[in-house]
Amino acid sequence: MNSSLNNSKSIDEIIIDIKSTVIVGEYETSLIELESAIVQYPDSAVLWELKASVLFSINMYKEAINSAHIANGLDSGLIDSWIIKAKSLYMLHKYDESIDAAEKAIQIDSKCASAYLIKARSIMLSKMLRR
Repeated sequence: MNSSLNNSKSIDEIIIDIKSTVIVGEYETSLIELESAIVQYPDSAVLWELKASVLFSINMYKEAINSAHIANGLDSGLIDSWIIKAKSLYMLHKYDESIDAAEKAIQIDSKCASAYLIKARSIMLSKMLRR
């Protein structure tokens, strides 16, 4: 996708284009396009959530947390941004914070298995560290 064409595309078209680069693992391209799209649509929680997801996929956990935090601030009902935040915190061994983020995801969807899984793992490791 050519960034200069973003101005003529709707946000939905931009998101679809970016997701197509994510699906094939072109994370560098995805991040470049996300940065361009976020300049154009800075209040799009979905773009920030997608950026957090890409950053998590390339093990940039601190950056993923920051992007998820922005997404959550724009729309606290986006479950995936809470899960990405919880998983990123878990990967950084911040288990208590991971539990809190997972709990936010569970409040949004009490049937979200991945939120319960990351919460359980975080609780287990947190308890092990306190022994």
